[in-house]
Amino acid sequence: MSPESALEEVQAVVKFVASGLGSSAVDQILDAENKRMAENLSSKVTRLKSIALDIDQEAVDQNRYLDGMFVSEGCSVALTVHPQPDLQMKSSEMQRKT
Repeated sequence: MSPESALEEVQAVVKFVASGLGSSAVDQILDAENKRMAENLSSKVTRLKSIALDIDQEAVDQNRYLDGMFVSEGCSVALTVHPQPDLQMKSSEMQRKT
């Protein structure tokens, strides 16, 4: 159910109920609907947070993998194809550190 249709449904129910009930009953209905919608939103936010954390971990893993490539022999092949003195120096410095 879309938020717009849910809101229209709640408004229709409130009008119907308000015609026969006092304001406290209408407040209770609105409070219950607000709680339901807040719980729905909370579950969506929790899911989005989980996805964001997964994306972050994936980026860390890929960066670690790419960093490893610069230390390996595969990088020296890439550097000979497109020699760049700064990268060759950094690569040799990295190899000495490990």
